[in-house]
This record gives sequence, structure tokens and C-alpha cells, in this order.
Amino acid sequence: MQNTSGLYPRLIGYRKETSSYLKLCTAFDLVARDFYSAPVESFQWNIANEHEINWNVDKKTVGWCFQKNRLVRSEGTFDVKRKRWRKKTKSLAADSLSECSFVLNKSGEKVIGLTLALSTTENGNVLRRERTVNLRSGVMYEICG
Repeated sequence: MQNTSGLYPRLIGYRKETSSYLKLCTAFDLVARDFYSAPVESFQWNIANEHEINWNVDKKTVGWCFQKNRLVRSEGTFDVKRKRWRKKTKSLAADSLSECSFVLNKSGEKVIGLTLALSTTENGNVLRRERTVNLRSGVMYEICG
């Protein structure tokens, strides 16, 4: 008879890691979906730093922020002069993240891409996903990393 007592805990661990990895993939896809409609002109970007980005599209502002190990999407009205939201709707895209960083890629005054890195730790293993979404002539394409 074969000893399978260690198999069940390992299966539980694999399930948790797979779930965490899918959470990272989903979060990235949500950010990428919003970035497809982002403007090319730098002046339409209100905030662009390592943990927060937001930009104007049509008559609203779309933003993403990493705080307290959560990735949050905001949409609403942003006061550019005061650098704060006047009115917004927030949605949780991912939690239990250990890292999230945004890097805008520019060419002169044009935004040509965004690199997003997300990571989480599950069972002592660091799961990391990084992807760059580039903008070329108004058409988006992705480079998986």
C-alpha cells in the first residue's frame, strides 16, 4: 500500500498557487483593458508614479492605485490642480498583493506604453507577472513578459 499522507497538503498548496496566479492574470487584464483607451498625449495623464496612475478619457478620469496590498480601480472626476479625486467609484481588482508597480514608457511627449508588474506570495513562493502594453498609432498590442 502506498503512503499518500503528504499528497493532500501538496494538492491544496498547488490549488492556492494556481488561484493566486489566476488572480494576477485577471488583475493585469483589467488594467490592460483600461489602458487600451488611455491617451497618447502626456498632458492628459494626471498622475503617473510607481504605485498610481490616472488619465482623462472623454469626460471622466480612470485611475489605478496600489495601497495596503490591494489594487484598486477608480473612475470619476479628478481635480488636476489639487491632485485629488472630487468624486469617484472604486472597485477592488486584486488583494493580497506583495508588489505592484506601474512604469509609463514615453517617447518625447507621447506615452507609448505601460509596464505593469504584480506579485504575490503563496506558501512561501513568490508569484510574479510583468507585462508591457505598447501603443503604436492608436493600436494596442501586448508583449508578454
